[in-house]
Amino acid sequence: MPLAVTHILVPIILVDVFRDHILKKTKTITNKHVLLAGLAGLFPDIDIPIGHILLQRNVHRLYTHNIWIPVLFLAFAMYFWSIGKKKISRYFIVMAFGFFTHLLLDGLLCGTIRPFYPVSNYEWGMDLFGKFFGTFFPRLANPDFGQLIFSSMDAVLLFFWLIHEQLGNKIKDYF
Repeated sequence: MPLAVTHILVPIILVDVFRDHILKKTKTITNKHVLLAGLAGLFPDIDIPIGHILLQRNVHRLYTHNIWIPVLFLAFAMYFWSIGKKKISRYFIVMAFGFFTHLLLDGLLCGTIRPFYPVSNYEWGMDLFGKFFGTFFPRLANPDFGQLIFSSMDAVLLFFWLIHEQLGNKIKDYF
């Protein structure tokens, strides 16, 4: 499964790219929004430590890996937008986006998620990494190699994002 850095950086990068290159308004979506999207991208994995604390290790990707939480964030965003609180609304929008990005990463890259749990036990997942390595490099298709791939993905994303920020936005602007 994608590791923590990937779950944080992918929504950060996407929101940052949207803000800087599509919207071209840094006052509408601030660095706080970008950071919040990244934190929300990690949030669905809160079920891992909670499962360990409660000694129920089979809860990962069950309660927090469904669309109901981002839909709830979007409902809050629409409510605040409708009463004229657009600034608060944007916070909920980026939280929904970060959360949804986590679900997509897990479902696309490895394993399955239950997007409609508890209403339905339907599982969705493409397991692109597993299928790719299982097809083209069957000797490498094992959990240890998967961990190496996802660790490497974390490192590569972090490296290139830091370079981008230093060259384009100056990292010190985040502090």
